Amino acid sequence: MKLIKINNAEKRTSWDIEVENSHNFFANGTLVHNSNSAVALYKDTNMHDDDFYVFQSRERELSLQHDNAGFMAFMLNKNYRKLFEGIEFKESCVIYGEFVGKGVQSKVAISQLSKRFIIFAIRIDDVYQDMENFKDLKLEEDDIYNIMQFETYSIDIDFNQPELSQNKIVDITLAIEKECPVGKYFFNETMTDNVAYEENGKIWFLKENGFTDKLKPLLVDKFKEIRNQNKYGVNFIKFTLSYI
Repeated sequence: MKLIKINNAEKRTSWDIEVENSHNFFANGTLVHNSNSAVALYKDTNMHDDDFYVFQSRERELSLQHDNAGFMAFMLNKNYRKLFEGIEFKESCVIYGEFVGKGVQSKVAISQLSKRFIIFAIRIDDVYQDMENFKDLKLEEDDIYNIMQFETYSIDIDFNQPELSQNKIVDITLAIEKECPVGKYFFNETMTDNVAYEENGKIWFLKENGFTDKLKPLLVDKFKEIRNQNKYGVNFIKFTLSYI
């Protein structure tokens, strides 16, 4: 690549919405864990005879050789084309989200889950859309969810005086880091009205994910305790746990 010319652009005010000691940042109004990705559908152009799909991380186009934490490989095994069904556009449709799960993040609740994609924005012909109109854009059977399923925070920022919103942004960031709404959702989904089974010291669950793994050694002793109190024996335990 050869640099041909540099053009001076007009000066524009910009803000770096960053919270000290946090690896998170805001993307189209959504606080993400630095693993945002996207899948885009472009109409046929002079370069392509047919409509074509692109996987990307921010502005970087992905390939299986240069992936983003395995996002492209994950999506290729899902029915991602179905996401675009019924969406009308002229040139391009880009679906943005955060790729989460084991091996993607660390030391947060969602790092205990299997990999999944959380959609948080959609851009049609270079115009971002109101997610309220796309809250049903999800494929749960393919581990693709929608940000509108989870608890959200809102804040109005006066960009003439952005410093007035700074403390509120910090408070929201710290609150999310303390209790991740996405992690809480999947924890409650799994731990509500679940059933644990035991046989020969092995535990399995009616509903399982990374959160249930930590329960297995605790339940082995619990089954022994209950059996000592019940002469007829116990093969399963129904339970509900709260997110703390």
